[in-house]
Order: sequence, then C-alpha cells, then structure tokens
Amino acid sequence: MTTEIKTNGYTADTAKHYLLNTGAIFKNVAYNTTSGKYEGEPLGATVGGAKFEIKVNLRQPEVDGVLAKVKGNDLIESVEATIEGTLKEWKKENISQALFGDITTGDGITAPTNYKIITGRSTILPTDYVNNICYVGKISGEDKPVIIMLKNAINTSGLSFEAKDKDEAGIPFKFEARADSDKPEDINGIWEIIYPETTI
Repeated sequence: MTTEIKTNGYTADTAKHYLLNTGAIFKNVAYNTTSGKYEGEPLGATVGGAKFEIKVNLRQPEVDGVLAKVKGNDLIESVEATIEGTLKEWKKENISQALFGDITTGDGITAPTNYKIITGRSTILPTDYVNNICYVGKISGEDKPVIIMLKNAINTSGLSFEAKDKDEAGIPFKFEARADSDKPEDINGIWEIIYPETTI
C-alpha cells in the first residue's frame, strides 16, 4: 500500500515491528508437533548480544562495451551466513566445539578421575557440526518468537579470552552455516527465518 511521502518512515504500525533486546542462542532446534512449539538446546548465556549476518554475494559478468551495472545481469555467486557473540558460561562442550576437540575423563594416573580433559585433533568430524544454530528473539507485540536459523553450523572461532579482576571471562563464538553435503548447489538452503504471523 502506498501513502503520501513524508520526511520520516514512522507509521501507526511501526512500534509493532521492533526486534527487542538481545534474544537467545539455541542449537538443534526442531518443531515439536505434539506440543506445537519449537524446542532446542540453549548454547548458554551470552553477554553483549549477538551479531547475525546473511550475505548474498552478487557478480555481474563483464560484457564488452557495457560500462554500467545492468538490471537483470546480476548472478548470485555465493551465500554466507554467520552468527557470533560471546558466551558468559564456561561449558566444556562449548570449549571443545570451538577447538574441534575431544572430551575424555581423567584416567587417575596422568589426571584425576573427577576431571574432564579436552584435547585437540587434526580432523573435522560430523559431530563438530550442529543441525542448526538459531537466534531466538521477540518482535514487539508478538507472543511467538522469531527464529533465525543457520543450518549445518560449525563454530570457527577458536578459543580466545581475557581474564580480568571484577569481571567474568567470556568465550567468543562464531558459527558459520554450511550446505548439505548431498546438495552443495543449494546455497540458499543454509538459512531460514521463521517469522510469526502478526497478531496485532
């Protein structure tokens, strides 16, 4: 619907479409048909919010004599989708996932049996990927959350932190989406946005 133009974009419906606060990060989210709700595993409490990006990279084939970019000459070359932030919770599973490591129990000889040992390896395993990683947030005026999903996500952040007095060190994370191995050409299958129907 078109309206008379003015010098700001505010309308009577503007306040119904804000994305509120920092939201939460969940992994392996799936819809439960019995409960009628989405369910997943919380990645952990975060600090400083999250940064989410879906980037569609375009390319214009060069044609002799054409000196401007031309409508209809754009090709989608690649798609990238990432989510990053900082975890406040130190979970051994998150540390291991960031380092592509294995978790074992102390053997009682080289380490106590009541400790978990995280060690690195030189290969990426299928278990290093999560089915999906999701930002879950609220649109103002909506009861249901908006879910932004990255599929076949892998944490590429490594481990880096700064420990300071009167503060808690955080663990940075950066998950990148990947295409299905049996459908590598489906570049837009790496992400999905699940948006609630407007109720107001």
